[in-house]
Amino acid sequence: MRERPIVYVVDDDANLRRAVVWLLESVGHKVKGFESAEDVLPEIDDDAFGCLLTDMRMPRRSGLSLLEAVKTRQESFPVILMTAYGTVKSGVRAMKLGALDYIEKPFDEQQLLDLIDNAIDVSRKNRVEQALKRRLVTGTTNLSRREREVLQGVILGKKNDQIAASLDISAKTVETYRSRILVKMGFDSIDNLCLHLKKYSISLDD
Repeated sequence: MRERPIVYVVDDDANLRRAVVWLLESVGHKVKGFESAEDVLPEIDDDAFGCLLTDMRMPRRSGLSLLEAVKTRQESFPVILMTAYGTVKSGVRAMKLGALDYIEKPFDEQQLLDLIDNAIDVSRKNRVEQALKRRLVTGTTNLSRREREVLQGVILGKKNDQIAASLDISAKTVETYRSRILVKMGFDSIDNLCLHLKKYSISLDD
């Protein structure tokens, strides 16, 4: 898993691309510059960490087309579009396609830096969320059938004696299962576990 965020800068204007890369590197960002959408796409997979800053109008594949392609690979990956020909229509379309933001050229350097900082914060939060979701999915697959049945009852708001009656076991046994579930899932609170399972729509079905 990549530990340091990368800012991917895509612009067919070599001078502007170099200027943006230099600006971002000058404040400590790790940056990779690319001339085209085709060049950067192989770099952005489901483990990509950071953000993409791309020109909207480029030869062959446009920034909007690149945005769509990136979102099919990692829906939550932050993308910022740059344009010298900004219109309300293009801006609305970019946001509908999942862009985090867009900025018009020529842009204020501090405005761009602020957008990049925000995008990386978003990427970092998304990464934490994705890791937690993977942990939940893995944890539920490690539960026994009976443990999943007990957990399903807890999620539905049933008390221990209600779960025990529905499964024809004792309430004490239900409590034992609850403890095992917490150990396997790596949580210290059954309520917190249920909250996260609901949030990420994790299925308990076999």
